[in-house]
Amino acid sequence: KGVDACWRSDAPRGLSQNLCGEAEDVHVFNPLQYPQKCGAVTIPPLGTKEVQYPCDIVGESKVAPKTHFKFDADGLMKEPLQEQWMKWTVTKGGAYLFFPGTLSDYAVKGAKNDEDGWIVSTPNWKRTVVQHEYSDEFGTSATVLDFIYETDLKQNNEEWFVRFTSPIQNGGVFHTDLNGFNFDTHHYRQDMPIQAQVFPMPTLASIEDQHMRMTIISEHAQGTASLETGTIDIWLDRRLGQD
Repeated sequence: KGVDACWRSDAPRGLSQNLCGEAEDVHVFNPLQYPQKCGAVTIPPLGTKEVQYPCDIVGESKVAPKTHFKFDADGLMKEPLQEQWMKWTVTKGGAYLFFPGTLSDYAVKGAKNDEDGWIVSTPNWKRTVVQHEYSDEFGTSATVLDFIYETDLKQNNEEWFVRFTSPIQNGGVFHTDLNGFNFDTHHYRQDMPIQAQVFPMPTLASIEDQHMRMTIISEHAQGTASLETGTIDIWLDRRLGQD
């Protein structure tokens, strides 16, 4: 008996579409060597289970410890951290070269705001937030916010990124990983251009002070920077008209 995929993109840069809808019985395969959960169902390592799809329900978790969340009028998160959609408008650059141009906010005003801010969408940029609770190796649980961004950048010479701002006083110190094994520590330098402060982020980026740490984990490699105190920028998409 044949099976069909639940997620499909009809174009190389097109947004993925959920073809299975919601609350339908689907078979989910776990490719990892340890169990994973889909909703209330535990999927064994390298195993398959029939589940109610989607696995993650948008919004605040019903089982995770209560956390205070606040969104602004446009739907972007304000607490426990501030979220900004931003862009660089550039005149040069290429696949491996970033030359900063004009920095501005992405036009979020008038965006479609669903689920009290947990889903925000414009014609070319969409963000969904899901709260998870995970057990850690110490036998306790951790609350994780999953920001799911979908972009469809069509304008040449623009670079889109999201900026997360926290109260952390990191003093210009910024950490990224090296292929998930080792870590690099970067120091913001006033005598260097902005492009010298942007680094590859294979899996994560973090800042910290004596009281708090903010870590952002990505499902794939992206560009990242910490250009202001307490902030982490994550590149989401870039489209250049030259190389």
